[in-house]
Amino acid sequence: MKRIDIFYWIRELRYGYDTLMCRLKCENVGAKTRFGRNIVIMGGKASDGRGITIGSRCTFHDFCQLITEHYDQQCGIEIGDNCHFNFGCYLSGFGGLAIGSNCLFAPGVKIITGGHNFDDLSIPIIQQGTNRGSVVIEDNVWIGAGAIVLPHVCIGSGSVVAAGAVVTKSVKRNSVVGGVPATVITMRGQHTRVAFNEY
Repeated sequence: MKRIDIFYWIRELRYGYDTLMCRLKCENVGAKTRFGRNIVIMGGKASDGRGITIGSRCTFHDFCQLITEHYDQQCGIEIGDNCHFNFGCYLSGFGGLAIGSNCLFAPGVKIITGGHNFDDLSIPIIQQGTNRGSVVIEDNVWIGAGAIVLPHVCIGSGSVVAAGAVVTKSVKRNSVVGGVPATVITMRGQHTRVAFNEY
């Protein structure tokens, strides 16, 4: 008689419930997209903004946060198909966030689309208001653990962002960038691939 793994089915039911709850909080979610535990979604249903739209076959691991507002049509998060978000990713849609398809986000990645004004020395920073800027991440991008992407940035398709990098400027296609602030380390495809032999 085939043994039934009760813990497997309990886990599947839990993921099914969490996924359903997250779907209800978004404007649209594609087929076979799954959400882990303790996912935070704010502003997912559009009123004045665009809300949160997610493609098919995406995965969000535990403790991811998707946050946007409804100030205007600039606000919102759009994610393509087959994207993978590891534990604790933070996605801000205040200034508009667009992510293509087939992208990888390692644990703790933060995408920031808004900030605070601080130029006036006579007024506390908390009273100076906010500023916003969109972020675009094109197809087939891998962003390493703990990296931060700041407003007004476009990361070109096929690019890789090293762990811990802070991306303050746009990145050309197929670039490998790292550091604080992030600079180009190399370009993908420039080096001959070395094949390992058996001895």
